[in-house]
Amino acid sequence: NIASVSLGAILLFFSNTILPIESLPTSIRNIVQFNPYIIGEGALRKILLFNQDLNSVLPQIYILVGYIALLLIMVYLFREFTKRWLTTNQ
Repeated sequence: NIASVSLGAILLFFSNTILPIESLPTSIRNIVQFNPYIIGEGALRKILLFNQDLNSVLPQIYILVGYIALLLIMVYLFREFTKRWLTTNQ
């Protein structure tokens, strides 16, 4: 629980909500652009503010779905690993 809250706080800090991306150095800015908060916020901005259709934000939606799929796979593998580790150490 602590790791997920810490990761969420770090990702939120490096989003446009707290710290503007333009104020970051370019090396960090290139990494931070893959933040799920920034991707989702950019897609939401395109839809709500610029009245673009859903087809224009499909790449961002695919990236977010990819993040979700990757995290689900990681959680499943971590669960299986800990379940096996706990059953062999008892």
